[in-house]
Amino acid sequence: MSAAPPAVPLTTLRPGRAGTVAAVRSTEPGRVVRLSSLGVVPGAVVTLVQMRPAVVLRIGETSLAVDRDVADDIFVEACP
Repeated sequence: MSAAPPAVPLTTLRPGRAGTVAAVRSTEPGRVVRLSSLGVVPGAVVTLVQMRPAVVLRIGETSLAVDRDVADDIFVEACP
């Protein structure tokens, strides 16, 4: 039985790579609520589209632009 890959911040992925959200960890409760209302929840598959000038991620057919500190709070397990 192999262990699950470690969860890493979304910003460690290369643009074009996808990951499954493992957790959203923030000291700001409102941030977690806002991201979950946008579909950034454990189990969701997100694709990192770009890192600059803003971090852009795609969930399904939805693209979101977020600040780097917000993206750093989204932990993913990289998809193969």
